[in-house]
Amino acid sequence: MRHGRRCLLALAVWGAALALGGGTAQAAFPGTNGRLAFGVTKWRSPPPETCTPVPHGCPEPLVVSSGIETVQPSGRGRRVLYPWTGTGIATDPAPAWSPNGRLLAIQIGLDGMGILRRDGTALRRLRKLTEADSEPAWSPNARRLAFAGDQPCPYCRWLYTVRRDGTGLRRVIAQGAYSPAWSVTGRIAFVNWDDQYVRPVGIKDGLYTIRPDGSGLRRLYAGGQLGPGITPDWSPDGRRIAFAAATRQAPDNRELFTIKANGRGRRQLTEFKSRDTASSPAWSPDGKYIAFLRKDGLYVVSPTGHGLRRIVAARLQDPDHPERAWTELGAPTWQPLRD
Repeated sequence: MRHGRRCLLALAVWGAALALGGGTAQAAFPGTNGRLAFGVTKWRSPPPETCTPVPHGCPEPLVVSSGIETVQPSGRGRRVLYPWTGTGIATDPAPAWSPNGRLLAIQIGLDGMGILRRDGTALRRLRKLTEADSEPAWSPNARRLAFAGDQPCPYCRWLYTVRRDGTGLRRVIAQGAYSPAWSVTGRIAFVNWDDQYVRPVGIKDGLYTIRPDGSGLRRLYAGGQLGPGITPDWSPDGRRIAFAAATRQAPDNRELFTIKANGRGRRQLTEFKSRDTASSPAWSPDGKYIAFLRKDGLYVVSPTGHGLRRIVAARLQDPDHPERAWTELGAPTWQPLRD
């Protein structure tokens, strides 16, 4: 019974991540551009002989392998940083580089969070703090982590901070919170998307910022029926936030935007010609590029929307050849290098 509950909760967390663009991106910290870290999950459909007539159908796709990889900004030098082992339930590790680029905070499925060295060694697990601790983001001084934590009640995914050793838990706000990102100026950005069709739940849906002590709540972007902006990421100077959102012109797409920290000066960086989805932007430490996910891989673009290019390809699922494996990439994070 306990294992079944863990599976259901894991699927709920995974589903929420997919609805909000698949994982989070964290604030960029200033420095020289280092390597990009991101999650990689390889899937395969079950053999056709395992399928049965309706209503049972075919089993769910199987996780072949997963882990954390890194790559140079040019797309070269791709390598596995940490091969994932665990319960076999797919989850984006949501890696986040520390401000000095020496450590990587990650989420470990339903088992909480952990911290790795930059070479992928010496994983230190933090004690579990809520039903599901996820989406860690470093404070500018590297002493604390912000994260989204689930409580055993409806719509209770709240925003917390904790010391990097897992002590000193503080609740920032008891409202729905996804994708926290901590700015060099001290404010934390997050997304609230809990409102139901028949009634609102807590604060209005939107992209927000707040101080770590829970004061100064400010909504920067609402989005209306198209949904709020998702997966925010601060620029290294803390002046702008990159995020993804749908538009009235293309409601089936999700485009990349930036906005000032005061909610003004919104800019659209992409305009996809066909149905496509941008998510999980990660600003470069020098502020000159933004990495983000599309369904076919990891891309980079300038903050003006120029120079779009793919640096990592993701193999898409082929409906004509279900026996072939496919890959999904998780949210990227950009390593700052300091002298």
